[in-house]
Amino acid sequence: FTVAIADAQFDYLLGKTCFGDSVVFFNASVGDTINRITWDFGDGSGSTDFNPTHKYAATGSYTVTLSIADTGGCFDETSVQINAYVEPPVASFTVSSPPYCVNVPVSFTNSSTGQGLSSEWQFGTAGTTNEQDPDFSFLNEGLFTVLLIATDSIGCADTALADVPINAGVIADFLYTPQNLCTGDTIEFTNVSAGNAIGVNWNFGNGVTDTSSGGLNIAYQNSGAYTVTLIVEDAVCLPDTVTKDIVVSDYPVVNLGPDTSICIDEAFSLNAGNPGFAHSWSTGETTQTIVVNQIPQTIIALVDNNGCIGKDTVFVDAACPFFIPTAFTPNGDGINDEYKIITDGTANFRLSIYNRWGEMIFTSTDGAQGWDGTFEGKPEEMGTYIYQLQIIFSNGVSRFRNGNITLIR
Repeated sequence: FTVAIADAQFDYLLGKTCFGDSVVFFNASVGDTINRITWDFGDGSGSTDFNPTHKYAATGSYTVTLSIADTGGCFDETSVQINAYVEPPVASFTVSSPPYCVNVPVSFTNSSTGQGLSSEWQFGTAGTTNEQDPDFSFLNEGLFTVLLIATDSIGCADTALADVPINAGVIADFLYTPQNLCTGDTIEFTNVSAGNAIGVNWNFGNGVTDTSSGGLNIAYQNSGAYTVTLIVEDAVCLPDTVTKDIVVSDYPVVNLGPDTSICIDEAFSLNAGNPGFAHSWSTGETTQTIVVNQIPQTIIALVDNNGCIGKDTVFVDAACPFFIPTAFTPNGDGINDEYKIITDGTANFRLSIYNRWGEMIFTSTDGAQGWDGTFEGKPEEMGTYIYQLQIIFSNGVSRFRNGNITLIR
């Protein structure tokens, strides 16, 4: 017969768990009928099971020995070294030093331990991140509970918590009136910053600074673009700064000239200057230049430069009131029998009348004398005649007129 010599053999399967490595041993020994099995797991414990399972309580290198004996009295043993890892993750973190303020990053340092860790941060209702050591800015004030979940390579996890109080801090802001800013005008700046400010610093961009927290009245003497800066200091948090760009415009200079006088039948041009600006006249026109042909009247011109209004007024009067008839009827009825220039009696003039062939048939320098429709004592025919009129008024204004007149009998 054949006797099988006892031969101790085994294999194992190491399974990772969140509370240590669990090892399943597979007895592969051969020999005659084996009647004794002894396992030594190397950590002071053992087993007599054929295929035992053992969980190590601490990380380390362990020598596992299997001893067998058969009914024939043969004995054998074998040993294998096993490396066991028992270290569940431990989540922990530190927070940068206070104070903690809205919109100011807070630094979180991950000090968790474990193998192959990944991190998930939850900042209350403010947001999440998977960064290792995040810098996180809270957008609102309040008490936020920050949660760190540290997960190792086999999915074991641990958590750590910390409450972070976020202060509102100050939010710098200001208003100014009026909105249309003009040189020399007083502009009121009002601090409307939010929070508990302990101090302010103004810079108005024109060399003027101030530390008053209330309303301030500033006048800019020169036009141009200015940057106004307000820095607001907080008792706990960092200062906050706001800047606003403003534009100060000049008042347009409008000069329509002195009051003037024109003749009734004349047109007079007025120019408000300032091309490119918005123009508005009391006549309803919106151009830079207008023509006045209705007198007397007072003309007002407004010129708008970004809300800065320049204004001038001129009075246009009738300086040479006279009337030139276009026809007369020398029929002896005592009505309109003479062609006469009607004036206010203050003008000197020369009136000349010509027939269709260019022959002068009447001339006079006496405003009271009119043409009776005759030439050399004889009545002229009905028809069209030409007049020339040179008027010199008492104020020195000179006017020349010519045109047609109709003789009707």
